[in-house]
Amino acid sequence: MYPVLFEIFGYPFHTYSMMIAIGCVTGIWLAARHADKIGVDRNLVLDLCWWLVVGGLLGARIVYMIVNWQHHWYPCVDFEYYNLHYNKEAPLTESTCLPLFNVLSGGLVFYGAFIGGFLTLWWFSKKHHIKLLPMADILMPSFAMGQFFGRLGCFGASCCWGKRTELPWGVHFPKGSMPFYQQWEQHLIKASDTHALGIHPTQLYDATYGLGLYFFLSWLRDRKKYDGQVFIWWLFAYPLLRSFVEIFRGDSERGFVFKYISEPLNQLLGLPTQSVTFLSTSQFISLIIVVLAGSLLIYLDFYFNRKSTKREESLQKEEQDHSVSTDTIVESSAVAIVYQTATQPTENHQEQPVHQEVKPSEQLKIKAHSEAPEGEIEDDSIVNQASSFLASIFHHKSDDDHDGDSDSDSDGGDSGDSGDSGDSGGGDGGGDGGD
Repeated sequence: MYPVLFEIFGYPFHTYSMMIAIGCVTGIWLAARHADKIGVDRNLVLDLCWWLVVGGLLGARIVYMIVNWQHHWYPCVDFEYYNLHYNKEAPLTESTCLPLFNVLSGGLVFYGAFIGGFLTLWWFSKKHHIKLLPMADILMPSFAMGQFFGRLGCFGASCCWGKRTELPWGVHFPKGSMPFYQQWEQHLIKASDTHALGIHPTQLYDATYGLGLYFFLSWLRDRKKYDGQVFIWWLFAYPLLRSFVEIFRGDSERGFVFKYISEPLNQLLGLPTQSVTFLSTSQFISLIIVVLAGSLLIYLDFYFNRKSTKREESLQKEEQDHSVSTDTIVESSAVAIVYQTATQPTENHQEQPVHQEVKPSEQLKIKAHSEAPEGEIEDDSIVNQASSFLASIFHHKSDDDHDGDSDSDSDGGDSGDSGDSGDSGGGDGGGDGGD
């Protein structure tokens, strides 16, 4: 653990504040890069991120002071009462309000950062007339990345620590850290010890799932079905994971709605006996958000799936209607062409009606076509193509019939020449044979 990385002219640079700064810069860079990728104004996103940093820090600090109000209010207004009840080890000599603004030394609440950031996003979207949910989807992976670096800062500052454990990955914070002081107060260690007992590295648990959330939300952002899906998924996943990690937290100043101890669960997870399992303030807030966000995800997923199904059915129906309409036009045109061509007189023959067996449905179509005034039939490319194709087939068949007539006439003539009846009789016989 290195709570102070280095000093410049006697001014310490804390690990916590450095990790927060790195997380902000990394998150802003990731958001700006994605904005370029999808064609969103990069400068607009950069301006928004600056305000989000300010709003997030203010929200995180305000919520922290509300949760730990006695350590910030009394030093400013009644330092004697503060020394008597909360600060016996290092009593103050005068009132000071510095703890209210000393952000760099720690004292931030993640949910406060989210609340302050969301309110800032809402204000910014109203001011610049942009849609809130699409912009939230752009920013949520960056927010998860900021959580990853922020929890690494918590590990360096030894805050947000876990309960005692004998697991091999348990960490032993050095003397002077907050876990060491807590265990000394509980008479678990001596003041002469150099390290505290092993505890769960809950800061690293939070950092791990924060990094996992970044990759998941980035993947989802490229495949989302609707605006706000990435944002709602974060609202569901983060509180759920946070509630689970809260079971391993050992810092008692978090606050509890009520205290419930489950010894079977403590034994299963390898936690100390009489460890409080539920319900911390963070767990209470998280569970409410999980229920609301989960219900919203189920509803929206059902709604958009149903909408997509209806859209596909509508497109299929339109394609079927278009196909039926095209078939009807082609069929009507074909029947009309056959009727007109069959009733026209052919060369070298007397005009005779052609009797064809036509279905009743086709008779109606023929009648409708024959009674239609000239120019009523639409000059459509499909009709023209069908008409040309059928007409060519019919004329080709008509030519074959004429060839048959000529062959028959020739055969008949030969028969007449060979017979005793004479040329004229053979010609008439050949003509009858051709007809």
